Amino acid sequence: MTATRIALSVGILGLALWMLLAALGQQAMPSYLAAWLFCMALPLGALPLVMLLELLDVQGWALTSVLRRLLLLLPAGALFAIPVMLDAVPLYHRPGLAEGLPGWWMEPRFLLVRMAVMLLVWTGLAMVFCRTPRHGPRRGRAVVGLLLHLPLGSLAALDWLMSLDPGLGSSAFGLLVIMAQVGTALCAAVFVLAVSTEGQALPDEIAPLMAAALGAWMFLHFIQYLVVWSANLPGEIVWYQSRTLGLGAPAVWFGFAAAVLALAALLLNHIARTPWIMASVAAMLLLMHLIETLWLVTPPFRDGFSATLPDMPALLGLGGLAVFMLLVLPRAPWKGVGHGHA
Repeated sequence: MTATRIALSVGILGLALWMLLAALGQQAMPSYLAAWLFCMALPLGALPLVMLLELLDVQGWALTSVLRRLLLLLPAGALFAIPVMLDAVPLYHRPGLAEGLPGWWMEPRFLLVRMAVMLLVWTGLAMVFCRTPRHGPRRGRAVVGLLLHLPLGSLAALDWLMSLDPGLGSSAFGLLVIMAQVGTALCAAVFVLAVSTEGQALPDEIAPLMAAALGAWMFLHFIQYLVVWSANLPGEIVWYQSRTLGLGAPAVWFGFAAAVLALAALLLNHIARTPWIMASVAAMLLLMHLIETLWLVTPPFRDGFSATLPDMPALLGLGGLAVFMLLVLPRAPWKGVGHGHA
C-alpha cells in the first residue's frame, strides 16, 4: 500500500471514528477544533513566510517551493471549517462567556460572517502566492498581503481561540498565535525538505530562520506570562491555572525542554545542516506545537488539560487528509537544495 493510500485511509477512518464518538454523546467538537486549527497553521504559517520572501526577492531556495505547496491546503482547510461553523453556538456561547466578551461581538451570525470573510481572503492570497512569479517578485502584492494578514491573524486568534476562555486579556495573544503558526509551517517545510534531500546538507540559512521563529515564540509566551504574574490579574491567573491541571504541567515542561533542546541543536552549525538531525528537530517541534494547540483549546471544556477519546481520531482524521493532499498535489522541485539570494 502506497503512502498516499495509507494517508487517505487513516484520514477517512479517523474522521469516521470521530463522528461515531460524537454520535455516541462524546464531547467531540473541541477535539475537532484543535485538530483543525493545527492543520490550518500549516498554510496560515506558510503564507506570511512566502510573502516576506517575495518582498525580499529571495529566489532559488528549495524551502520556498515547499512553503508554496503548503499554501494549497488552504481551500481544503476552509471547507473543513464547516463543522466548526455549524457548531459555533455550543463552542462560543457557553454560559459565562458573555462576562468576558461583548455579546454583540460573538453573536453567531456576526461570528460566522467574520470567519467566512477571513477564510475567503486567506484563500485568495494563498492562490496568488502558491505560484512562482514569472516576471519577478510581486512586492506590491506581498506588502498588501502582509498588511492584511497581521490584523486578520490577530482577529482569528481572538475569535477562534481567546473567546473560548476569555479570562485571558492579552494584547500579545494574536501575535503569539501567528508566530506559533509560522513555526508550525516552517517545521513542516523543513521536515519535508530534510527527508527529500537524499543526504545532501541543508542550506545554512534554514537553522537561523528556525531559531529566530522559535526564539520569538518563546519570548512572546514568556512576556505574556510575566505580565500576568507581575500584575497579579485574577482572570488571567485562573486561565493559566486551568492549564496546569491534569496533564497541563507536564505539557508545559515538555514544551520548554523541547524548545531549549531545539535551540541548542539549531545554534550548532556543524550539526544544523545534517538532514536527519533537522528532520528530528522539526518533528519534535511539530509535536510541541500540536500539544500547544490542544493546551490552548481544550481546557475550558474539561477539568484542566487532559486527553479524551475523540482527540486522537480527530487529529488522525484531519492530519491524514492533510498529508494525503500534500502527496497528491503537483510536486514542486524539492531536490537540488540551493541558497536563496536577494
